Amino acid sequence: MAVASLDWGGGIAQVQKPRLSRRWYRPSAESPGDGIAQYTDNGYKYFVLRAQKIALSHGYEVINWEETFNNFGSQLSPKTVVHNWLGGGVAQKVVAAGLRCIVSNQDKWYLDHLDVPWQKFYMNEPLTNISTPEQQKLVIGGEVCMWGEGIDASDIEQTIWPRAAAAAGNTGEN
Repeated sequence: MAVASLDWGGGIAQVQKPRLSRRWYRPSAESPGDGIAQYTDNGYKYFVLRAQKIALSHGYEVINWEETFNNFGSQLSPKTVVHNWLGGGVAQKVVAAGLRCIVSNQDKWYLDHLDVPWQKFYMNEPLTNISTPEQQKLVIGGEVCMWGEGIDASDIEQTIWPRAAAAAGNTGEN
């Protein structure tokens, strides 16, 4: 099996040519035991941490999606802001780790989730289960989000505005 080494300017990666049969990939003793995921996961982590280091060195704020915290949060810079978008409980873990957080959990604050009435937008509490004032200060705000492929300008008044206004009631100072 052919093996090539590549220098990424901070780490070395080995690339192997896979063994293929006529119909499907046939694992062999030379194949990585955990499959390609171990390499893509490490590549993603390397990219995120390297990009973060570069951005911070130029004075930029860094905001990462919560997946980075969920997968390698202990390796993130303490200056990182974690954008919680998938669900509940993450903001609590983020601030307990001493990182700042933006809350926009998709089950409550995604504008294109038309099955969620505006009342639930209003009742969503970004500080759920975050009881200490020090940790509450690490929740720097909330954000309503929306995937744009299913909307047009006609949705502004009937969908976006009432829901965003309801969420805004819970993102200001108490």
